[in-house]
Amino acid sequence: MNVFEYSLPWSHRLRHPLQYLRFLARACRNACQRIAKGYCDFDIMDIDDWLLSVLPAMLKELAGKPAYPGYEPFDTPEKWEAWLNDTAAKLTSYREDWAETRNEYEKEYQDRLDKCIEKSGYGLTTWSCDYSKDPGLLELKDKWSARIKELDAVQCFQQAQTFAEIGENLKALWW
Repeated sequence: MNVFEYSLPWSHRLRHPLQYLRFLARACRNACQRIAKGYCDFDIMDIDDWLLSVLPAMLKELAGKPAYPGYEPFDTPEKWEAWLNDTAAKLTSYREDWAETRNEYEKEYQDRLDKCIEKSGYGLTTWSCDYSKDPGLLELKDKWSARIKELDAVQCFQQAQTFAEIGENLKALWW
């Protein structure tokens, strides 16, 4: 996450400066780790998103290079470049498709959850929500979670196929 993409409004940042300072310290630590290691603790915990953001750019850049493996199935530069661009496009589409995929329970669940949190008066976390006061909320949460798992399963299957294809051609990437 970028420091400038902090999701809470400025009014929250001003009311809770310690939370924001902790966030800035984490962001600086992550930046230093990325400089030193090429990845940070945040990337490790979200490795799928990190790979889907890094690999397409690398494959596109490699497609622009004049070299190619020179053996089947990439015996011509055009085949090699086409495969690299297609694979980069697939990986990019997985990330964009997931962002555009809508859970039909999302809006209703978030609205009811926000109302529950407001009623509790304890803060901005879901821990402060008492599900027993809104019996339909727990059922809605189960439906929402089941739909997320279903969407994840489809996405993971597609990604696994693409990564298996990359694995088959890994020797060509390391020539």
